[in-house]
Amino acid sequence: MIKQINSINNVGAFREFPNGGSIQFEKLTFIYGLNTKGKTTLTDILSSLKENEPTLITSRKSIPAVNSNQSVRISVRPHNATNQLPCTFSNNSWTELNSNDNLHIFGSDFIHKNLFTGLSIERQNKENFTRFVLGQQGVQLATQIAEDKRILRQKRGSLSNILPPYLRGMAEAEYLPFLSIDPSSINLQATKQQLADLEQRLRQEQQRLQRPTEILSIEEVSQFNVTTTNVQELVTQTNDLLEREFNEISTAAIAKLQEHIQNNFEITENAEQWIKEGLDTRKSDSENCSFCGQSLETAADLLNAYHSYFNEAYRNYISDISNTIESLRRQWRVLNFNSLNAVTAKQALLLQYSQLINTDAFTALVTHLNELIASTNETGLVDLSTQFSQQVNQAFNTKERKPHEIVQSIDFSSLLENHANYQGNLSSISETIESIREAIQLFKEPYRDLTQVRTRISELQTEIETKKRAIARVEQNGACVSYQREQQEITVIEGRITTNEQALSANQNQYLDRFYNRIDFHFKQFGSENFTLERGTDNRGHQPVYFLKVKFKDVEINDTNIAKVFSESDKRALALSLFWAKMDFLTTEEKQNAIIVLDDPVTSFDDNRILKSITRIKDTLREMRQVIVLTHYSHFIRNFMERGMNDDFTISFIEISQNNTTSFLRRIESNLFTETTYDKVFSKIQSFINRESEVDIRADLRPFLESLYLPHFYIREFKAYTESDTPFGTLSEKIDAIFLDETVKAKFHEFRTMLNPDSHLFTSSNEEDIRSFASEMMDYLYNFSHN
Repeated sequence: MIKQINSINNVGAFREFPNGGSIQFEKLTFIYGLNTKGKTTLTDILSSLKENEPTLITSRKSIPAVNSNQSVRISVRPHNATNQLPCTFSNNSWTELNSNDNLHIFGSDFIHKNLFTGLSIERQNKENFTRFVLGQQGVQLATQIAEDKRILRQKRGSLSNILPPYLRGMAEAEYLPFLSIDPSSINLQATKQQLADLEQRLRQEQQRLQRPTEILSIEEVSQFNVTTTNVQELVTQTNDLLEREFNEISTAAIAKLQEHIQNNFEITENAEQWIKEGLDTRKSDSENCSFCGQSLETAADLLNAYHSYFNEAYRNYISDISNTIESLRRQWRVLNFNSLNAVTAKQALLLQYSQLINTDAFTALVTHLNELIASTNETGLVDLSTQFSQQVNQAFNTKERKPHEIVQSIDFSSLLENHANYQGNLSSISETIESIREAIQLFKEPYRDLTQVRTRISELQTEIETKKRAIARVEQNGACVSYQREQQEITVIEGRITTNEQALSANQNQYLDRFYNRIDFHFKQFGSENFTLERGTDNRGHQPVYFLKVKFKDVEINDTNIAKVFSESDKRALALSLFWAKMDFLTTEEKQNAIIVLDDPVTSFDDNRILKSITRIKDTLREMRQVIVLTHYSHFIRNFMERGMNDDFTISFIEISQNNTTSFLRRIESNLFTETTYDKVFSKIQSFINRESEVDIRADLRPFLESLYLPHFYIREFKAYTESDTPFGTLSEKIDAIFLDETVKAKFHEFRTMLNPDSHLFTSSNEEDIRSFASEMMDYLYNFSHN
């Protein structure tokens, strides 16, 4: 319960009000104040206390400015407590708060905030309406939903700012595959090298794509056919020849021939050949030597020995030996090893292809070919072959001299070994070249149909993107972690929103139905039977908001028209219905502590709605801790008092007064509101006569006599003469009609004359003359007989 407003300084009309401690607030407190006196200022102070919102005070500094800080001190006494507690505002904030949660305030701001903004209903009105209807717990849940949605929108909006650079510009479907990569599984340096290789290949493929005709026109690599030289057979034939001999010549013939040669030839090297030629060239019938012409009659035995030695078989043998030597000499002469020239001629062409075909397999083939060429010692084989040819010729010469004798065979093992290695390398070279030819054909094939090239380029681009993604995932790991953390927070918020929305919907539907029924009930109690109020829901925005759906005679009124259809009285009645409905749903404990503040609750109400409001306030007083009514309608207080004089609750009457400096509060009596106009003017005149007041009463005397005194005591005459033809308009006519006694009539005319504007009474400034006349008139009026 608020017990006192102790002081208010530099707030609105209350420029300096330091001494309100003696003005006690009671269970029902009326604060009466005319407009501009400071009634709204008091409401704003209490609203600031309730909401702990300093700006409601700091924005209302007194004008003209006051050379003092703003301050407010209010004393409250909690339920079942004996001590009072302070609520203090200083240094632009409430430094002490007590019982502010128990305040429930209704006023124009309540209407504008929760229902209407000017002539329209805005979403903000609906949001405020929702907060008011749902109460603290519901509002907290709804506010949490709204706050979560706001944060969610903010986080979603800011996600793009923390998105890893690699993902910017990509579709969201690309995010998860990138973020799911494990950076620890990636060798960054190796991947970068792989990327560089792939990009090089891609550039080459793209370049090739621009010149397929040029690629296809490159000379083909020809086959390499290995020339087989049967060296083994040659050396075998050579040694076979050298090892041949002729055994059919008689021993005597050989001895005779050898003796002749020893005795007659100075040079025996080619003696047998020379003798054979002589025999072959001599005529068969000649008895003379074919060389010197001497007679051969004495050389019959020698000639027989010659003919035995050089018989037909031997001659055939010698011929075979000679022919074979000639054939073998020819083979040794033509024996040549120069196959590498054909291979090395292909290397320039292979280099051109190597620049186009950059696969590891092709590079390995070319490398292997070069290694084979380098390891093939063709020059060494040629030199070795030349050496053996010379040795063979020497052996053949020996054989020719003594064909019937065996000549030592030659050891050709080194030649055969080198030749075997040579032939093996040539075979490997041939196979490698064939593999290279196949690779070139496979390489050229796509250029005959560019679809394959484009497919390979696409595959390379895919591989490159995969490598780039892996590299980016490692290098942008910090951004990825931040983004994933933010995404996880978003997921948590989304889950919380869903849970809270489900809880809010489940918990509030029944409550809201009951609440709206109470609003409708109170609105009809205020005389709005043709209106029906129902719940409306707007699910747009961060949180669902509720509003009043209004029907007039079952026809729904659009939001844009409600403010136009409703009169000011209807709007206030609707706002009060909402307010009272909320009070209905307070718990018993909340009601026991509730402080209800009503600022001009019946403004623009007719008598019926005023009566309904009085009844409702009286009913509220039986449940609530305190009701404070601020109003500038004195007749509302009088009506309340007339209908509540028998109630047992205590009432305090406080007036907001004003002097030349400030507004202030002062305690007043109830009769200020219960007195009639007649009573008030009578009291004013009597106070002046009794010197209790110095307020000038000259302007009150004639109206009192004519409009208050005569109608009060002669009501029947007023009624009768008003309805008759008797003149009854002026004060003189009324005196003549009412009073029959001439003495009384004369006395009243005397008073009338004295009360004329031009009489001495009104032109005199002597206060005692006025007091004397007033005393005389009032004594006469209330002491003569009215019969």
